[in-house]
Amino acid sequence: MSFNPCRHIFGPVPSRRLGLSLGVDLIPHKVCSFDCIYCECGRTTRCTIHREDFFPGDEVLRELFRALDEVDALDYITFSGSGEPTLCRGLETLVDAIKSEFPSRRIALLTNSSLLHIPEVRASLKKIDVVLPSLDAATNDAFQSINRPHPGLGVDMIIDGLARLRRELRNQIWLEILFVRGMNDSPAELRALRRAVSKINPDRVQLNTIDRPPASRNALPVSPDEMEVIRDALDLPGTEIIAAFSGHRPSVQILDEIPDTILEALKRRPLTLEDLRSITGKSAAELNKFLRVLEEKNAIRRETRERGVFYRVV
Repeated sequence: MSFNPCRHIFGPVPSRRLGLSLGVDLIPHKVCSFDCIYCECGRTTRCTIHREDFFPGDEVLRELFRALDEVDALDYITFSGSGEPTLCRGLETLVDAIKSEFPSRRIALLTNSSLLHIPEVRASLKKIDVVLPSLDAATNDAFQSINRPHPGLGVDMIIDGLARLRRELRNQIWLEILFVRGMNDSPAELRALRRAVSKINPDRVQLNTIDRPPASRNALPVSPDEMEVIRDALDLPGTEIIAAFSGHRPSVQILDEIPDTILEALKRRPLTLEDLRSITGKSAAELNKFLRVLEEKNAIRRETRERGVFYRVV
């Protein structure tokens, strides 16, 4: 069984950190508090730190509940998408509604940590099972170079907000650090990150690097061997290098039409053929037919990266 294309729900998609994840997008495309050079969604078009109700909450819940009624193989409902989800003022209300209607479903949230210094933002996360915040830098120079934040934000504010979240939140916190070659991988930067992470005390520290086509061509990945060196240099408990996704595929196809499925997925982030197979449950041969048609229409284009060929919306 399947349902029509959604405005706010995407997936299930394979996640290297969360397994099979049904995404919930609460923010218009690229409304964010950062303009990260590595962002797979492209450049930020509206940089803000002001929280709003961007979409009607009942509209989001209608789409989500319809999806959850039809999806069985699922690890997490994940607030993520193409902007910073904590900018949504109604986040806590949405979480409460999901927990009331589907109490057994686990909820995760991906955040750039930029608003965690605000008490009501931290309070809105208390019922989320896993919060996955990021901290890419612990010095202001690296923070400005990598994250290109809103002028109202500073790296000390980010670190302090994360530390406060840890003190107030009983559920899991998995901190991600994404390394960009030549920007946050020097011994001095690693020492600063180690001090910051020790202050935050997350349940896990997940090390990552650029995997998909980034917003800036100057953003380069760190090699696997260098990632091992970084992990050893940080010498922090609960530290892991994020591995490639390996898991089950969804037992249903979420969207009615394969071309719509592909385009909706690629609007959020570039994907490989294998990613699209996991999302749709279709074979490579079937998907290649649709990909060729979409390329001929100039709706999508391909980019070759270290991990292979990625498709993205034009």
